[in-house]
Amino acid sequence: MRVVLAVVVLAALVVALWAMQRSPKPHRVGLLSPAAASAQSPNVGAFYDALRDRGYVEGQNLVFEWRYGDGREDRLASAARELVDAKVDVIVAFGPSASRAAMQATSTVPIVISTFDAVEQGLVKSLSHPGGNVTGWSVESRQSGGKQLALLKEALPSVSRVGALHNPAMPGHAELMRSLKEDASRLGLDLYPVPVAGPDQLAAAFTSMHEQGLQAFFVIAEPAVIDQLRTRIVALAAEHRMPAMYPFSMYVDAGGLMSYGPSLREMVARSAHFVDRILDGAKPADIPVETPDKYGLDLNLETAQALGITFPMALRAYAQPPKVK
Repeated sequence: MRVVLAVVVLAALVVALWAMQRSPKPHRVGLLSPAAASAQSPNVGAFYDALRDRGYVEGQNLVFEWRYGDGREDRLASAARELVDAKVDVIVAFGPSASRAAMQATSTVPIVISTFDAVEQGLVKSLSHPGGNVTGWSVESRQSGGKQLALLKEALPSVSRVGALHNPAMPGHAELMRSLKEDASRLGLDLYPVPVAGPDQLAAAFTSMHEQGLQAFFVIAEPAVIDQLRTRIVALAAEHRMPAMYPFSMYVDAGGLMSYGPSLREMVARSAHFVDRILDGAKPADIPVETPDKYGLDLNLETAQALGITFPMALRAYAQPPKVK
């Protein structure tokens, strides 16, 4: 009887071990955002959908570990270390500050970056051969910023004094500003930096632009602070009757005048491609960093009418179908 019992127990153990081998642990994906948890981007849903299309289902073969920087560099660094300690299989870092924090936290855990000017900021060796434990996508902000200024000038030919709303804490902002000033000068524009390092500085920034006699402004994308304030920025622009060029269509959706840039939703969704390849065994160093191949101009006709602006026909023809809210 004891022998039979022992055989049954042994058989049960064998079955349990076989089941464990057949049902591997779910992959753990760490997501590092510089913003607060309450300000999670609506584009994240596109990332989830893209992973689901590739066969990854949260709660079944995938577990998400979210960490947030709450707009603070020190918190972002500790949040990145928490993800490493949680033994995630890959970290998806949103924005340049999060990308840098993740890289400082680990040189072994694969990192998928979503950033600006990855090569110039020293995050990767090159786009085609990133090296190390990093890959992802990168927006070339100097190229897009120069085009934004050119389109703003085309929309508002009489404008000569333009503000550049930016977060001075963003890595590489000084070099970017120098490049943008050169682009502005070639267009006959004087560019004035307008720093906003936190929500409490936004109202003062608009007061400063008014006092300096600036006629318009454009926004330099930055996910930790600036992009999280887009609704307030658009509202203050309307209150001060200041036309503005924005980096993403979500600003136009919020009532902004015009935007030129890549689709954030498409880029965030594309991050799933990198995650999938890494979880399938590919090394980040062997996966080229991608740049957006499609940029779009969005115009808000209702906001233009409120500001007494008539967009040139050539500009309207170049734009996406203009938005009337």
